[in-house]
Amino acid sequence: MTTLRSTRSTAGFTLVEVLVAIVVAGAVSAAAYGVVGSLAASRRAAERGREMAIPGAGARETLQEWVRAAALFDGSGRFDGADRRAAGLPRDELSFAVEDGGALRPGPRRVRLWIGRSSFGPSGLLAEISSLGPRSEPAETLVVARAAGGLDVRYRFTLRDRKVWTDAWASDSVLPEAVELRVTPAPEYAADPRAGGFPNLLRLPVRVPLRPGLQTLSGGTDAHRPAGLRPDCGALGAAPGCGPGR
Repeated sequence: MTTLRSTRSTAGFTLVEVLVAIVVAGAVSAAAYGVVGSLAASRRAAERGREMAIPGAGARETLQEWVRAAALFDGSGRFDGADRRAAGLPRDELSFAVEDGGALRPGPRRVRLWIGRSSFGPSGLLAEISSLGPRSEPAETLVVARAAGGLDVRYRFTLRDRKVWTDAWASDSVLPEAVELRVTPAPEYAADPRAGGFPNLLRLPVRVPLRPGLQTLSGGTDAHRPAGLRPDCGALGAAPGCGPGR
């Protein structure tokens, strides 16, 4: 005699199992959201740290020290001054290398000066400082003058015993004898530049003499270090007590 057994399928989930799964998934999602939020906050903090502003009173002196330290050496790239205009304003761009950025930014560095006008990032007269050499470090973006809207740069050289100024300079072997920077406020601050934080001292041209005959050498000796800069001081922000004439 054959006995038939009936079996009941147990496929599927009970209500309790579904609720437990929902709770676990919610906990995992909350943890993941917290990690993503923490990473985003860290990234924003890092970006803010790379977009520091230079105090208005020191903007002129900072530009002078940076340009004065311009040098040509192995791996420096060229001294590059581009003549540009945008929206009726001079928007020149200047890029050069320094042999040592100082205690805060040691080693060879490259400095790029330009006018940034963007609603998604810092604007005004900006300076990007990046490292040269094998070490890869994130570039810093410093705000030199937030209300600046124009940058006009000229370069001096000697032609047949005459001092001549030109609007552009690009060379990997010769530096100009001098550099002159004129910074103008953005149109919205033309009536009152100080309302946007435009330093008063930047109203005057910033003229910096260079020593091209000596600075085209390589090797980091005192012979082509900018005059008045202590041997243990760099050009892009060094320890207290460093600077021209100290």
